[in-house]
Amino acid sequence: MNNIKDESQLKKAKEALANIEKVKKVFDKLGLDSSQLHGPEGEALALYVIQVIIRDKDYRPSPPREPNIDGIGEKGRYSVKYWSPILNKSKRESNKIQLNSDLNFDWLFVVTPTSIYNIPREKIVKPLSGGRGRPSPELAQKAIDQGLITYTTQKDKYSITDSDRNLEILEEHYKICENNFDFSK
Repeated sequence: MNNIKDESQLKKAKEALANIEKVKKVFDKLGLDSSQLHGPEGEALALYVIQVIIRDKDYRPSPPREPNIDGIGEKGRYSVKYWSPILNKSKRESNKIQLNSDLNFDWLFVVTPTSIYNIPREKIVKPLSGGRGRPSPELAQKAIDQGLITYTTQKDKYSITDSDRNLEILEEHYKICENNFDFSK
């Protein structure tokens, strides 16, 4: 299957994802916060999608609590993030992707409730307007055309906001697939 080196690891990841989905349903029925399971779900989905869809067959997750890098494969170092962007904003609210403090990765692999993205590090850039307000319409269009995702900084912490422009860029340039897998079978 797909020339993957360790079929048993993929089978275990699929079983883990099926179990996480079951536990999330139980949490929801009990009124508990099932979002606490997003981290393990994102890492298991990363293992599956990076090996099967992106075809980085050498991808292996890093040991737990490894600083900055969540996995390494033949295509580079991956930072894996589960993110729930706020799509229909009624006020100035935002849910940001918190990036590793040294930005030391080759790929930012992002799992959302509906889609999965893989962004090359070189396309994650400083604010185009130098961090002084919104970019001009020309700079905003340049970001969209070139697939540039800008990060924000606050006290040496880097993050990506769920701005309409960033969401458009993710969809247009970096979407790998829909997040509609059914591992229960």
